[in-house]
Amino acid sequence: MTITFQIHYLTAWGQQLAITGNLPELGNGNVAQALPMQFIGGGIWRVALPFNKRPTSVEYKYVLLDDDTQTNQAEWGSLRKVRLARNAGDNLFLKDSWRPVDHPDHPFYTDAFEQVIFKPSKTFKGSSAQRGAGLLARFQMRIAQSVPGLQLAIVGSTPELGNWDLTQPMLLGNADYPLWSGELLLSNRTGFEYKYGWFNTEQGRMVELEGGANRRLNGASIDATVTILLVNDEYYTHPKGNWKGAGVAVPVFSLRSEQGLGVGEFLDLKNMADWASKVGLRIIQVLPVNDTTANYNWMDSYPYSAISVFALHPQFLNLDALGESAPKRKIAAARKKLNASFTVVYPEVARIKTELAREVYEKDKKDFLADQDFLTYFKENKHWLEPYAVFSYLRDTKGTVDFNQWGEYATFTSKIIKTVAD
Repeated sequence: MTITFQIHYLTAWGQQLAITGNLPELGNGNVAQALPMQFIGGGIWRVALPFNKRPTSVEYKYVLLDDDTQTNQAEWGSLRKVRLARNAGDNLFLKDSWRPVDHPDHPFYTDAFEQVIFKPSKTFKGSSAQRGAGLLARFQMRIAQSVPGLQLAIVGSTPELGNWDLTQPMLLGNADYPLWSGELLLSNRTGFEYKYGWFNTEQGRMVELEGGANRRLNGASIDATVTILLVNDEYYTHPKGNWKGAGVAVPVFSLRSEQGLGVGEFLDLKNMADWASKVGLRIIQVLPVNDTTANYNWMDSYPYSAISVFALHPQFLNLDALGESAPKRKIAAARKKLNASFTVVYPEVARIKTELAREVYEKDKKDFLADQDFLTYFKENKHWLEPYAVFSYLRDTKGTVDFNQWGEYATFTSKIIKTVAD
């Protein structure tokens, strides 16, 4: 099997492109042994890599080598991944696009944007094609900034892409969002121009095309022996410019409500989100919410003094949400007392919430510790839950976070974690 890698990049004198990846032929991730590419002309770099044994997948990244400065710079992002099916044919052609490290779209490939702000409202199915007469071409575009209710599509100057008819594009699916993809059979290997855009399924037409010049597939570069073409495009050109979103940064402890106990709680974030949506804000940034319990006084109110990067602060717990075993009368009395204070009385809030939460635990621990959801959670998070629990136990029993005063437990060992936790 042969895989041909091709990418467009305008280098300067003394520079060249190479490929590093997970296979011996690609240096096994060692940039010093990366596979050099050949300059074809017009900014095109290419290399054909034959394999005696067909790999099941290829993970790779392009690297810019600079002979003058003796430095290298990898493109942005994680390794590119290509899965190779048994029926993938003997000649795969990869047409990639360089990922610059400073592109303004990169922040969008984070959970905040992918899973919340831009998360598609539905799953779209892309065009598919079976091996047959013609070149099987798969087009892929990574784009997190989806448009609600619209499907990404391609229209272009070839019949398979509608001959620029906005009602006959090739539709892309988002099953692997933020990757959108679709397949078609090209009846010929001549070059053509195309653009991505957004398709309205109800109207049956493209309602937006990306800005900038047309993208182009140079058919002359595709050898007649190529069986599958994989086009990896990057960076949709938004005709309205870069996305902008206003937001607000808040500490959770400031989101006090009548339902809370003297301090803002996690469930108060729902009210905050409703308010932000109402006034047109798109982003809420919260100060750290990790456990800071160390001194049992006002110093524990500082959100940047966390004792764990995983554990959340118990002061933000909503006691009513603990279920039927929550002591309603005690909670009501504590709510009346703590909410009467103009400021957050951190030591008192922490003490009362901890006491009431432990009371619920003592009532429910038999069922709780046997609950399958808890057992699964514990198994997946044991690597930090046990050390955190042991630390908290020693902190409370020794009355200090200064481990130098913990006697036989002053020097950490894995045996201490096992002994105390068990």
